[in-house]
Amino acid sequence: MTCPIPAATRGTARQRQTSMPRRGGAGVLAMVALALALVLVTPVLAVDELPRLQDRVTDQADVLSDADVATIEQALDALEDSDNIQLFVAFVDSTGVEQVTSFTEATAVASSLGGNDALLLVAVEDRSDAMWVGDALGEVTDDEISAILGDHVEPNLADGDFA
Repeated sequence: MTCPIPAATRGTARQRQTSMPRRGGAGVLAMVALALALVLVTPVLAVDELPRLQDRVTDQADVLSDADVATIEQALDALEDSDNIQLFVAFVDSTGVEQVTSFTEATAVASSLGGNDALLLVAVEDRSDAMWVGDALGEVTDDEISAILGDHVEPNLADGDFA
């Protein structure tokens, strides 16, 4: 099974805390109106659609063998030992109507990831992927994530090598 992932579907899902500047009454009302509009037009994800990350490797798309899972777990352990990054990997069939980045972020939040955690999520049927990184990994840049996905993850997925 091949899974070529076009560059246009790459994404980074980051959890970032931002502070909003204080503005006068009209500015605040405009921001509230914008926020309300976004809430009303944004599709709602049902919690039961998100993968449950009970293990470091979640394969809801059934693309991994037991040997593949063992190989991935060894790589995850090595990453944690060398760089103190606890990476989770999830394969799903599809993100439905959600963009892969918002689905990845919602999965990370629902699974209580944070700190030095990261999540690589691959939607096999959608042929899309994204990486989310926790707050403690803020030094990881979007360019680095794009390089990880574009230079390492996606060529292997295109060859059918999900492990």
